[in-house]
Amino acid sequence: MKEMKGTLSTFAGDSFPALQMDVYDLTNENGYQDFLKEETIEVPVPFTNKKVTYYPQKRVGVALTSLGASRAVSLGAYAFALAQLDNKITN
Repeated sequence: MKEMKGTLSTFAGDSFPALQMDVYDLTNENGYQDFLKEETIEVPVPFTNKKVTYYPQKRVGVALTSLGASRAVSLGAYAFALAQLDNKITN
């Protein structure tokens, strides 16, 4: 999370965000609630009388695993294999 929310610097001393979007920690209740907030604006469609809803904020939600990626993938593959075996037995 720290790296994704961090900044990068140029040789000239300018700095800018590492990502173009805001990053939210979905495992944290405050981060989750902030991610769910809808901040929209109405934008007119050119050459019509219509307006559309626009979400001006780019954002991404990140869920951190307590198992670790390797263990989570292994458990998912195991569950999938068991489901496939169940399908062969019942069909």
